[in-house]
Amino acid sequence: MSNQTFLIGTGGKTIYACCLTHDEQLLPLHENKSEQGPSWLLARDDLLYAANEHDDKIEIFTIDDRIQGRLTSKSIISSQGSTPCSLDIDSTGKWLAVANYGGSGSSNFVLLPLNKSNIPKENNAQIVSIDGHGPNHDRQSHSHCHQVKFYQNNLYFIDLGTD
Repeated sequence: MSNQTFLIGTGGKTIYACCLTHDEQLLPLHENKSEQGPSWLLARDDLLYAANEHDDKIEIFTIDDRIQGRLTSKSIISSQGSTPCSLDIDSTGKWLAVANYGGSGSSNFVLLPLNKSNIPKENNAQIVSIDGHGPNHDRQSHSHCHQVKFYQNNLYFIDLGTD
């Protein structure tokens, strides 16, 4: 096995780059600072998209060095909801999907078109609100969209609150 570099979103103000070596050692490589609180990470081509649960933002980074895991913040946009927790890009590379968990408020998922530089266009967001509750009112009093996933020509979302 060759060395593998990977990134860790912590919800703090840092994205950690680490290396798993061929002899199974875990080595820290680089600490990438963020103005937000990156948790869910999605890499696509030379960009990294980070869901920032605490600030209701999506931060987009350029991946400057894949070996050392060095990033540069390129753009910060609204998640168009509360507490973004999952991201995915469709197979055409034209849409970014965002799951907004909703905290104690309403939940939604959002489709953001990507421009030619693969940066989401906030003004053209398609927002789908999710309402309802599940059978266990203590933990399912309202919707909590917590994952989005494109598969073939469909977008699926998982909702903790109404399952």
